[in-house]
Amino acid sequence: MAKLSELRWLVFLDEDVKFPCRLYIEEEADRFLSLKTQEKWPGPGKRIFCKKEGYFSKKDLPQEQPLEECRIISCSRYGRKLTVILDRKIKKRCWFIFLKKEYKSRPKEFYEQIFWLISPLAFLIYNSFSVKIASLPMSGFIGGFAG
Repeated sequence: MAKLSELRWLVFLDEDVKFPCRLYIEEEADRFLSLKTQEKWPGPGKRIFCKKEGYFSKKDLPQEQPLEECRIISCSRYGRKLTVILDRKIKKRCWFIFLKKEYKSRPKEFYEQIFWLISPLAFLIYNSFSVKIASLPMSGFIGGFAG
């Protein structure tokens, strides 16, 4: 197993209009989770819908220079939540929520939804109600919720 400090977070631009960014999260040595995202990072109180592309190895990564590259301090999964902490001063902590939903028109057939959040409060609300993610302003909370 690789040391966490060796794991990487990579962001590349993509030609897709709806999902212009491609994010690679190295969860373990040479195993990158690839997500197409709508932005480079969620804004305060927002969530970003992501499309999972699958897992790739280092040799499958794009050859161009990434738009953003950072070491991962911590990367852990617990149930449907992936927590990532990056080695930088700002925009360093985020959560990905992986949901399996049943199609309304096709019983017993499922699809996956992935949401990228920076607020732990939004995750707690989502976890409690399991239907909607609340978009709450983060100002006014003691200590704040820096991402």
